[in-house]
Amino acid sequence: MSRPSLRLLPSLCLITVLLSGCSANRAASMGFAAHTPAGTQRGSERYQRLASQFLAGEDVDMGQLRNAWLETPDLTTRSDLLARASSSDDPRVLGARLNLYAADLLALNAGAAASDDPMQTERILERALNAVLDSGDGSPEAPWQVNSRGDAIAVLRLLDLEVVGGYYHLADAHPLTLRLITRPSASTPGRKWVFDLSDVFWAHHAERTQRRPGTRYTPLHRIQELARHGDHDAITSTAVLTLESDMPGSRQAAAENLFEAARAGNHLAEALLADQFWALAGETDGERSQAALLQAERGYRRAAAGGYVYGSYRLGHLLVIRGDVAAGVALLEEAAALDDAQALRMLAALHRDGKHLPAYAERTRELYRRLHALGDVDGRYSYAHWALTPPATVEDPLAMEALLANVASGDAESIGLKGDLHALGRHFPEDHERALALWREASRRADDLGHVQQLAHALVHNPASLRDAAFAAELLESWLSGAGRHEQRSACYVTWAEALLASGRPVDAVKAASAGLAGFESAADEHPDRERLLALQRSLAASGTVLRSGQDVAARSGQRTPVPPSPQ
Repeated sequence: MSRPSLRLLPSLCLITVLLSGCSANRAASMGFAAHTPAGTQRGSERYQRLASQFLAGEDVDMGQLRNAWLETPDLTTRSDLLARASSSDDPRVLGARLNLYAADLLALNAGAAASDDPMQTERILERALNAVLDSGDGSPEAPWQVNSRGDAIAVLRLLDLEVVGGYYHLADAHPLTLRLITRPSASTPGRKWVFDLSDVFWAHHAERTQRRPGTRYTPLHRIQELARHGDHDAITSTAVLTLESDMPGSRQAAAENLFEAARAGNHLAEALLADQFWALAGETDGERSQAALLQAERGYRRAAAGGYVYGSYRLGHLLVIRGDVAAGVALLEEAAALDDAQALRMLAALHRDGKHLPAYAERTRELYRRLHALGDVDGRYSYAHWALTPPATVEDPLAMEALLANVASGDAESIGLKGDLHALGRHFPEDHERALALWREASRRADDLGHVQQLAHALVHNPASLRDAAFAAELLESWLSGAGRHEQRSACYVTWAEALLASGRPVDAVKAASAGLAGFESAADEHPDRERLLALQRSLAASGTVLRSGQDVAARSGQRTPVPPSPQ
């Protein structure tokens, strides 16, 4: 799901209009207490109180305990609670332990420990993975089924931590990762749940390695071996990875794997196969589209009937889109009651936008706060964007806390949003240098080409004090040298050519435009990006820009001439 952004600022008058509703004093009062010395002290005291209640077996709001823990600078105190929780025989404490491990990882990713001591990061990661594994073989009422899904996903996404020396691929060296995705079959609900989470990790890891030049892809020999021997969970995981590869024929190959696993009663495969039917419905029309939607609905119903929460969420989503809002919302509420982050995010969006449900700000805020307590990164971003950007008028300190938590964890889009707020002078002092620095940092951390293109476009077209075309050109050149389908990259060629032109490199801009045009199948291919590239070429030709040799360009510009990558 794409995230909205304020990053495109075509004129300073927009900044002036937005600033008119936010004074410096008001920005200073937006809830930074937890990040001041006094606020930190209050956070530590609150943490000690909640931790004592937690270890005594009392009912404690885990979201509050997690947030108080993150505000506590004393790592010794944190470690003490981890050790005591780990040794507990209380099933409730055992399940809650995973929340704490995930919070510790998030804190480490933001703090000095991850940079100064990679081995400490690795040790804590190992404990976190063990917590996931140990909590998956309990009774059907296992605590992780209630409130730990969002945290476990966060743990898996943090397997690829960025520390000193670049990407530190813990997954390459950790047998625990393979244990997570290849553990022996079991009759417990944990089997399905663990494979669901491993799919999330492997898909995320595949995206990063596909789109980041020079990174390594962890071999999946073991999971492929299991698939060849008929393990339907492994077959389903292989289908997920095949879909993520975007290789020719990947969709057909994945569908065949999913059909096989679905026939064997794998509910994850049922839901994912239904996703493919839904996608097919969007690509066709008439009776074929309706038949595909019916197949999708049946698949989601079978997955939901088998207790698979994703099936309930997707069925609810589908029913809302088809107009059966009451039934769809009821299913979304059921999934949200199990702390399913996707269902919570969709309900929040429905109440926020007012299209299918009446706009209801208080309900929207309640849902976003639940997502914040769960540690859901996308939910925190949406919460911050909704509460901190125009036309928001109600002060909400928790939204700022959600934004800062995401920034601390390294979320690229949240870092970019903080840059937007600095550029606009909302909730932070107006500081264009700081905004530029944050946008550059967001672009370095981004793992999605669309987000990178959006950032680069802003750096080319923003007002002068918020512009860095040279950085945008370098950024897009590095990304466009990677793999990917051309139709997803054509807009990047447009922005790359514009960035090169704005950087004083018109000949290189012509080459970039030519590389982008080469990716279209024919000269008659109608596409807005193709028209923009042609217009850029015509404009440069009219100005007298002609192609010269690479050596001539380099000599005149003092910069190396990029060799536009093949878009195929």
